[in-house]
Amino acid sequence: MLHEYMMSLTPEQQEQIGEIGDAIASSLDSLEVAYERMQTSLDVSDVIEQELLEQSESGFIQYQRYYDLFHFAPDACLLTDTKGLILEANQAAAMLLNVPHHYLMGKPLVVYVPAVERHLVELHGGTIHATSPGVGQGTTFKVKLPLIDKPINT
Repeated sequence: MLHEYMMSLTPEQQEQIGEIGDAIASSLDSLEVAYERMQTSLDVSDVIEQELLEQSESGFIQYQRYYDLFHFAPDACLLTDTKGLILEANQAAAMLLNVPHHYLMGKPLVVYVPAVERHLVELHGGTIHATSPGVGQGTTFKVKLPLIDKPINT
């Protein structure tokens, strides 16, 4: 039936239909190439996503390890900003300062100097002094502990 229809057309119409068919075939080829490129891009994206997930997991594991080392270290550790505000503190610091852990964050470290000094004096016979050259220039803490040959009796 299609063949009969084509034969009933004039040569110019048949030529136009042939050109349209060629254009459709060329468009389909272009679409196939575009599809293959998109599929390749998706495959590359999948590989990149997997690598990012693995890196993220590795980063989290390392973060957790250092978080645990910091927070459960037997020695008191504090992280402050340049103004002396406590950003992080571990459990040992909270115990040394005799303050609940969550109270330390955001407080000036200088608030706790008397507690530190008292504990150091009681435990080791030492002293601690805080000095600062000015606002926003940080604080220097000097700890002096005596050298002894025998344990201090408490």
